[in-house]
Amino acid sequence: MPLIYVIGDGDNIRQRMEQQLLYGKLDECKKVSEAITAGMRCVNDVITARKGWEVVFCGGDDILVKVCASDYDPNLIRKAIDEFERCSKSTICFGSASSLQEAYLNLRRAKSFGVGILVCETEKSTQ
Repeated sequence: MPLIYVIGDGDNIRQRMEQQLLYGKLDECKKVSEAITAGMRCVNDVITARKGWEVVFCGGDDILVKVCASDYDPNLIRKAIDEFERCSKSTICFGSASSLQEAYLNLRRAKSFGVGILVCETEKSTQ
């Protein structure tokens, strides 16, 4: 059965953390970390609520999901993007495709277009 891989990565999180670290603002680092953790929990909850979607890993501001192609729905990813922003006050990009390598390339494409973007093989466009 063909699979679709979905890779997500929070937008500009490292830069936000580095900026706080460089100025010794550990309390701010903690706040950012807690917000991102809450956001990823929301993303994980959205995805695992859908039958057939399997989270391979979810840590930091990254997530990898696999799903049977017949169960793939880009609207679920858009919902995850919205939930991440609602829960963390940050944004996240996703790339999806039938190969892990192409999904990663689509993630990189999404990040090159901006923040809170999905690039998926099935649509060949940004969302």
